[in-house]
Amino acid sequence: MRLLTNAIFSAIVGSIGAVSLSTLHDVQRRIAIIQLKSISHYLKLKTLSGEEIPLFDDKNFKKFLMENMDGAAGVNHLDPWGQPYSLTTKNSKAIVVSAGPDKKLQTDDDIYSESIFKTHYRAF
Repeated sequence: MRLLTNAIFSAIVGSIGAVSLSTLHDVQRRIAIIQLKSISHYLKLKTLSGEEIPLFDDKNFKKFLMENMDGAAGVNHLDPWGQPYSLTTKNSKAIVVSAGPDKKLQTDDDIYSESIFKTHYRAF
């Protein structure tokens, strides 16, 4: 009987752990989406006000986010998995990217912002 009780307990704890891990990943993904939207909106506002945005390699983009966004509206220059947000272009539009749970860019789990603006910006 004790063996059966331990097996049932282990099954319950295991399923709770799996649900908790799944929930954690879902929450992290939602946080990334919210942060991507915040970064995108900030960049859109900067460009609409006529400011040039220094976007263009990951080092400068990370620096830009650290100087302008860290702590603002809960945004950090790192995604929920501890990786810096990146900026890429697609069809001449700038898009902010989180590497997602696997922490690698250009994989299926990457999370993208909406396109921000046409890419006419200056580099640092």
